[in-house]
Amino acid sequence: MNLTSITTTASGKPLSKSHTKLLAKLASLGVRSYPSPAVRQNPYSGATVELEPLAVTLHDFIIHSYWGGMVGSAFPLSVWNRARYMFLHYWPEEYYSLID
Repeated sequence: MNLTSITTTASGKPLSKSHTKLLAKLASLGVRSYPSPAVRQNPYSGATVELEPLAVTLHDFIIHSYWGGMVGSAFPLSVWNRARYMFLHYWPEEYYSLID
């Protein structure tokens, strides 16, 4: 699945125009959509959650770019924060279990 082709819903909620633009920005930065649901784990609490493909994509972008030191160098901090807030908006329980 291509990030720019996702224009309708996430977690059963309609995507806003700003979220659709964010996905296009992430695609332009080379972020690829995860093809299927996957389980992610919080390394500190041990909590595990199965995420839908778009949530996996955002989660991996947030976590890997933070730990990889790419925030601020490979892309602006504002893009990373917008991805975080999008994940929080559509998957709040998963956000608090895995990221915050």
